[in-house]
Amino acid sequence: MLQLMRGDSSAPRIVAGDDPAAVHQRFAAVLDDSMERIAGIQQAARDGGDGRRPAWPMVVLRTPRGLDLSAHHGRAAGRGYIPGSSGAAARSPIRRGAPAVLEQWLRSYRPEELFDDDGRPVAAIRDAAPTGDRRMSANPATNGGIPLRDNT
Repeated sequence: MLQLMRGDSSAPRIVAGDDPAAVHQRFAAVLDDSMERIAGIQQAARDGGDGRRPAWPMVVLRTPRGLDLSAHHGRAAGRGYIPGSSGAAARSPIRRGAPAVLEQWLRSYRPEELFDDDGRPVAAIRDAAPTGDRRMSANPATNGGIPLRDNT
């Protein structure tokens, strides 16, 4: 998944953990750094840039379901870890019953047939991907053809 994010011109940074205070501190630091990087990318573009596509910051937050960081970022309802719940989902402005409808729609794609227990695509999906010069990145019609200048 990280390679896909990098391929989409992102610079992923993972913040993970199950201790709300530690995760909050790391998350805040990564967000601050990401904002500085974005400002730098914008300034470089205003100054004419170097012709290369920038890698935009992307933050991936990985916490156990139900980890409630609200007490650590200014919200009054902080409760730590709530087993079997999702603190963020509990605060989402979604009308009652909508999560069940969303889950039903997502399950209609039968993800258990598409992904293994580790979340990776099953062999049938991986084998369906083109190889060699059949890949999108190798096709001159989709990658812009042979570069007119060296962008390295």
